[in-house]
Amino acid sequence: MSETALKVACIVICFAVSFLCSGMEAGLFSLSRFRIKSLATRGHARAKILADYLEAPERFLMSVMIGNTIAGFTAFGIVAATLYKRFSHSGIVAVALFFGFVFLFYTVSDLLPKMMYRAQPERFCLVSARAFRILQVFLRPFEWIVERVVTILSAILHIPPKRIFLGRNEIRFMMEEWLKNMSTDEQTMVRRVLDLQVLRVKHLTKPFSEVVTVDASTLVEDVLTVAQTFNFTRLPVWGMKDGRKHIIGIIDVDEVVFSGVQFTGTVAGELAKPVTSVDEDLPVGVALSRMRRVGDRIAIVTQKDGRPMGIVTLTDIVQTIFGRVEFV
Repeated sequence: MSETALKVACIVICFAVSFLCSGMEAGLFSLSRFRIKSLATRGHARAKILADYLEAPERFLMSVMIGNTIAGFTAFGIVAATLYKRFSHSGIVAVALFFGFVFLFYTVSDLLPKMMYRAQPERFCLVSARAFRILQVFLRPFEWIVERVVTILSAILHIPPKRIFLGRNEIRFMMEEWLKNMSTDEQTMVRRVLDLQVLRVKHLTKPFSEVVTVDASTLVEDVLTVAQTFNFTRLPVWGMKDGRKHIIGIIDVDEVVFSGVQFTGTVAGELAKPVTSVDEDLPVGVALSRMRRVGDRIAIVTQKDGRPMGIVTLTDIVQTIFGRVEFV
């Protein structure tokens, strides 16, 4: 093979490598994760490759970066050396031709594949998956070198190694892409779930001025009358704690009624069960997890100084996610 043919072959390979890397980079993150995971579960080999890239994109992105860098430098180096030899006496022509080649290279092997893969990401990524996996085999020595250099620099600069995790904002951005295929109600519920870590308990708190409560000294007979009047099955019980009035627990009316025991002369404070307390600034998602863990349907919301300010119920939290359910 002549020197010219060898150079042309190298440049064509550089175009192909850069085309593949740029296209896969643009297409992979435009894919539907659910769709690719479903195909991979059904045994689709190429979808399994893409699913692996989506689960751990760090090495994939490193391969893209190294592949594009090597392809670009190799192609530009060959063209620059050739032009310098052919037009050594006409620098302006050589520079003009070189920049023309750079424009052609980035148009054909960077801009074009990104447009194609973004337009039909699943089709092109599935076709290219195995080719990219083969390319990674050849790039592995370069990846090893880059990893060693990064490790050495991190040790010199005292930078602790860490894995790249998606933050909440990045997850929300990705979810917005997936939500396009869901119904309006489903989109609303998913967004509300994502907002649970932003929404605070105080935003859902019902103040005690709007809550039916009983005192610890209230007779059980009177508690049952109050519960029947206001149609509540759980009532907060006030009592004295550390010298000041405080919620000492919750009395479960259903448990009292169906226990079959006569509670004549018994007061509410004797039957009050401990209740979960949550700080007013606690994220709703954390409060929900805590209430589920202990099995409470009601939690007492406290201020920063520990004084009770109201209650939050499991029903309130569920309605925040799913909305109010009405039967007509």
